[in-house]
Amino acid sequence: MRWIRDIALLLLLIGLGAGVVWWQQEKREEQAKLDKTTADTQRLEREVRFHAATKTGVLNARGWPVTVDPAWFELDPPQNLVVSEDRPWVEIAGEDEAGLLHPLVRMTLDEHKAAFWYNPYQGVVRARVPISMTDDQATAMYNAVNRVSISSIQWRELAMDIPKPKQNKDGAGGSIKDGAAGAMAAEMDESSKKPEREPPVLNVRRTPRMARTP
Repeated sequence: MRWIRDIALLLLLIGLGAGVVWWQQEKREEQAKLDKTTADTQRLEREVRFHAATKTGVLNARGWPVTVDPAWFELDPPQNLVVSEDRPWVEIAGEDEAGLLHPLVRMTLDEHKAAFWYNPYQGVVRARVPISMTDDQATAMYNAVNRVSISSIQWRELAMDIPKPKQNKDGAGGSIKDGAAGAMAAEMDESSKKPEREPPVLNVRRTPRMARTP
């Protein structure tokens, strides 16, 4: 009967070892997704700053791109791997969030919340995080992927004062770009004032190079 006990003990040890290996693999995969999301959030913001610095594309009165163009990244747009893929790519902040460095909603509460948030009044990009077991877990993940240090995922940020663009004689907002660029910037400023308007969101089609597995 002793050999039966030894076999049972051996099977138990094998099971425990397999469990440890599986857990370690899961942790490595989760860390890889976190690292990729952190890098891609920075990559998206760098591209925004590049277009602002080189004054390419349609810029608003503050000198930032009015939107994010997937064509900037060809077939490899930034990805947020810590949230599910069935959601919009980037949400463009409206005037009600102009003075914020973080979105009002920082977790993907539903499928309509975009993976990334871009504030064209500040040139800031943030990655949203999924709903976690605790606020502390969500806060830690948000701080990690965005390289920030907010005190809580529920922290209410005080909006900074954003000066209004100077008005031209025709009443349109000033722009650092002329012609169509200025008109589109003014249109964005005007349309964002409508309280019933939902924040614009961008979608990109996932390609083989955009697979979620690292």
